[in-house]
Amino acid sequence: MAALVFAGDVEVGLESVFPQELELFADAFPVQTRYRLCGHELSITQYHGARLGVAAPVWEAALALCEYFEAKKVNFQDKKVIELGAGTGVVGILASLLGGHVTITDLPVALKQIEENVHRNLPAQCIARTKQWHLPRFLHLGIPALAAKEALMKLRKKTGYSFVNCKKALEKYVDNIEEAEVWLHEQAKKEGWSKALKLQGRKTKEGLIGLLQEGSSAVMVEVNCETDFVAQNVKFQQLVQQVAIGTMIHHKEIIDQSNTYAKRFLNSDELSQLRTGPEGSLLTDQLALAIGKLGENMVVKRAACISVPENFFIGSYVHGSPSESSSWLSNMLFGKYGAMVICSSSEEDPKSDITELSRKLAQHVVGMAPLSVGSAEDEPGDESETKMLAQPYVMEPTISLGQFLQPTGISVLDFVRFECGEDPELSESS
Repeated sequence: MAALVFAGDVEVGLESVFPQELELFADAFPVQTRYRLCGHELSITQYHGARLGVAAPVWEAALALCEYFEAKKVNFQDKKVIELGAGTGVVGILASLLGGHVTITDLPVALKQIEENVHRNLPAQCIARTKQWHLPRFLHLGIPALAAKEALMKLRKKTGYSFVNCKKALEKYVDNIEEAEVWLHEQAKKEGWSKALKLQGRKTKEGLIGLLQEGSSAVMVEVNCETDFVAQNVKFQQLVQQVAIGTMIHHKEIIDQSNTYAKRFLNSDELSQLRTGPEGSLLTDQLALAIGKLGENMVVKRAACISVPENFFIGSYVHGSPSESSSWLSNMLFGKYGAMVICSSSEEDPKSDITELSRKLAQHVVGMAPLSVGSAEDEPGDESETKMLAQPYVMEPTISLGQFLQPTGISVLDFVRFECGEDPELSESS
């Protein structure tokens, strides 16, 4: 087996640039993991919580490279190998076990971790003493590796694609993150369209209702998927948000300012041709990307758009929100049921809180599922009543909704209710 050399300790001036900390692992907790690679079992310790930063964990890219050695039967026998920015040293250790003359390099702060892993996995006679490097040579070897690692981390965080694909993109475009990102999106789109064609026809009974309100306009959309597990995923919620934003932009472009409210519906075909912004991509392409990432059939099913003039109000409410969501989605409401209610006030300065009251009206629509508004003169009905104003008020069932609204001066003009997975004709008939 070939000898293995560490490179990291520096002869002159390095401590002033990269100071070595005393009791490096005092605030760390070790995690030991076993890997079966190329017929060898490696025991690798990772010191999380210390000052190692990105040097502490075994990266997916490192394991992918080790798997590449095995798949391609890479021959290291008597070959000189240098690993830059080794971190845990797993790649260099494996290359040494496969016969290579290996030099492992990293910043001095990471050497203790590397040395421990080398001593645990390689025979003593295969280990040489730490090699002394002069500062210029150390910087020449170490800094490019750090820059490449930072670019990989940045691209991975920005795009969400795997480390293997991000590494491939950065290699293809010589660490140009912008060009690598464009290429990754193009590849994902191609794969997404291919996967979408294969999954087409599979039932999509789950999903989310998304509601977005901006001033005097509001939109509600439904996007479906196969399982509730995917519906809970933040990437799926981001797709719902893109559909809602595209619908809102389209609605505002065609809205006709008048003295009354406007309500319209969009079907799946109409939605697929909308864009996520003035210069954004088509929603149909975003759908393909999401299918490619999440691996389920998905459908952008429908949308409802509402705009109101001055002195009119929109109440909105959703029920059954997902357990997890991103801070990026704070302007959106998600759920399995959603409602928008259009109302007006007979008073210039309403006595009640119109915002809270209109929200309660939307909550009533979600809970009681009316089919029409009805009239204030309608006789109060029971739970089977389908006229909204004659229904028992969901918050106070002893009186009808009409009776509850009478002293407030608020009138209900119209509403839209979505239930995830229902027949779209039911919501459009109200």
